[in-house]
Amino acid sequence: MWELVQSNKRKSLILFLFLGLILALTFYAFGKYYMPETDGFVLVFFGICFWLMMSGISYFTGDDIILAVSQATPVTKDVNPMLFDVVEEMKIAAALPAMPKIYIMNEEAPNAMAIGRDPQNSAIVVTSGLLAKLNRDELQGVVAHEMSHILNRDSLFIMFAATTVGLIVILSQLFWRGMVFSGGSGGRYRSSRSRGGGGAFLLIALIVGI
Repeated sequence: MWELVQSNKRKSLILFLFLGLILALTFYAFGKYYMPETDGFVLVFFGICFWLMMSGISYFTGDDIILAVSQATPVTKDVNPMLFDVVEEMKIAAALPAMPKIYIMNEEAPNAMAIGRDPQNSAIVVTSGLLAKLNRDELQGVVAHEMSHILNRDSLFIMFAATTVGLIVILSQLFWRGMVFSGGSGGRYRSSRSRGGGGAFLLIALIVGI
């Protein structure tokens, strides 16, 4: 089991680095299309630096951002004794070093997620729809599953991946919108020397789509 966990962590790291490479290439294509005179290595370097900066923001504040966007409300034992007790029991069973924060999201669809950068700084979010549909034993199973994501640091990878993919999508959208409004000419910065930028973006779009 330990070997399987380590193997999954290595695969996650490789995938994370691959997403970073795609983001760097996206910066390269974007820059070459609109600023053809800019050195390609500078564009890639800037893309990597931007990726590392956003990854750092995601590492330290990603959970707070997710909670704010989802409008989840914190849970204490007074608010929902059953949910609090279940999380506390699973925390003890999983030997987590710290009690995860608990949140409820007002959403009819039954769902749950684990967020946080490590077992010492984590949170579990469940929807109101999940609480309405599951009994105590079923809720234990869901919480135990989310605990495993915290222990294996899957939640950290998910935050990083979501940040990177989000940046790629935003840059791609900016590129396509720029092409539409400029009639595909790339504005006054466009030159015949930079036609490779559009082709690179098509390749990146295909990779992201896959």
